[in-house]
Amino acid sequence: MAPVAATTVARIVAVVVAAFAVTTAIATTRQGTRADGPTMIEKVVFINRCAKVVKGGRRFSFAALAVVGDGKGKVGIATARPTKFPDAIKKGTANAHKHSSA
Repeated sequence: MAPVAATTVARIVAVVVAAFAVTTAIATTRQGTRADGPTMIEKVVFINRCAKVVKGGRRFSFAALAVVGDGKGKVGIATARPTKFPDAIKKGTANAHKHSSA
């Protein structure tokens, strides 16, 4: 078995801690009300800037990892990778809402 990088382990631990914090409502984050459901707590865990080198220079994109939960055990974790920073947060939280478990 290949050794796991320390940054990978740190990211996995951060996701688990964030998911626990969201489910127990410990995290101080933005709360929003969805039209069809209960109040959800949203937390952006990690944002990474990716660069692709092309002929004209560098093309940047952002990868966002988001966690949402209702504080009662319903948790959703998702990622998004658009080219603009605010879109990464919006799409990440929207995907986490879609993939939340019961």
